[in-house]
Amino acid sequence: MASLREAQARFRQQKQMADPGKQWDLFYKNHQVNFFKDRHWIDREFPDLRPRNSDDDSSLPPSRSRPLTRLLEIGCGVGNFSFPLLALNPEMMVYMCDFSPRAIGHVLANPQYTNEFAGRCHAFVADIVNDDLTATIAPDSLDLVSAIFCLSALAPDDLPAALDNIARVLKPGGRLLFRDYVVGDQAEVRFAESNKVPGHAHLYLRTDGTMSHFFEPDGLAEAMSRAGLRRLDEALVEKTVVNQRQGKQFDRRWLQARYVKQDGSTADRIVASESCSHTTT
Repeated sequence: MASLREAQARFRQQKQMADPGKQWDLFYKNHQVNFFKDRHWIDREFPDLRPRNSDDDSSLPPSRSRPLTRLLEIGCGVGNFSFPLLALNPEMMVYMCDFSPRAIGHVLANPQYTNEFAGRCHAFVADIVNDDLTATIAPDSLDLVSAIFCLSALAPDDLPAALDNIARVLKPGGRLLFRDYVVGDQAEVRFAESNKVPGHAHLYLRTDGTMSHFFEPDGLAEAMSRAGLRRLDEALVEKTVVNQRQGKQFDRRWLQARYVKQDGSTADRIVASESCSHTTT
């Protein structure tokens, strides 16, 4: 009987993992726009997001003759990152994608999207593992891509395809801004063994069907490098967060890093790598 229950649980896991977009769509059906808070800390943690004249303390308004900085937010949800960013930086053009159609529907229905920030934002549904981002965004065109607490929603086996997809739309010298949870975060410790996905050391399935992967910094850096994204800087952040309502504290661990796209396409690097691997001396 126990083995039957285990087999049923594994089947349910596999079914949920096969369509993560569906699970996140159900998440936003249940929580609407109320689950995540607006991220007003973004410019403090990533100076790349500040208006260009803020670094030199200039009192002059942003020059309209300069091209807008072009950014893609991966996993935009209902806009808790992008809308504060657009308010902060009038020189920013923001593309917003999520694999939940319901989340994108909330973005499109936000009055800020159609009024205040009209012309400086474009939201669309995309599965960054299976949908080619260049169908919406020109190759080698973005200055920045943000991946804030979102790549952990993917299975580790899908990460290389997602990073290659991101690299295709970044211009050479463009930067990927990353922040996500790592191994040892208390959320991982609190997961029951039954939530663990077999065959993956740090991948779990939540009760709502969404996935949670905890990164190993060295493994992440290697995956980024294979996609042509060189690490600029990184910091392992450990912070105790107090939940006043529950009267509990949680020890959180996340990695914050920036990666820069190197010259040469993903295809060029693959060919070069294969050429080197077949060279004999």
